[in-house]
Amino acid sequence: MDLKILKPIISLLPEIAPPKEKPALKQRMYWVAFALIVFAILGVIKPIGIAEMGQSAFLDNLQLITASNIGTLATLGIGPIVMASIILQLLMGAKIINIDLQDPEQKKLYQGLQKLAGIAFAFFEGGIYVMSGFIPAAPGPFNVIILILQMSFAAILL
Repeated sequence: MDLKILKPIISLLPEIAPPKEKPALKQRMYWVAFALIVFAILGVIKPIGIAEMGQSAFLDNLQLITASNIGTLATLGIGPIVMASIILQLLMGAKIINIDLQDPEQKKLYQGLQKLAGIAFAFFEGGIYVMSGFIPAAPGPFNVIILILQMSFAAILL
């Protein structure tokens, strides 16, 4: 499978260059605090168009496993990027895709493919959660679409 055809799409995805020198501990702590604050905020904001839902002990355990907060913008948690990583590793292990992670160019392609797959899984999982009724949408013509988009974009932000 030739993955080079995806390069134009992957080049559109944002990329952060590795630092030239190791950041100071204080600076790293600021970034970790910022990420935690963003996650905490997404974990309390209820999306527009969600119906009231009960909470069970099963959902509490699921939230722990998926690093999510079901019924909020952080419902998908880190699930999409984890799923994308697992699927890509399985495809590499089965030799369905051949990527040499020692080659910097191919490693960049792999990381871009992982981002692209993570975005695809965010929309896929968001759709599954809403369409299955796991996250119930409030009655209305566009609430399902709006709910899927909100949860997907929040997962991409995470």
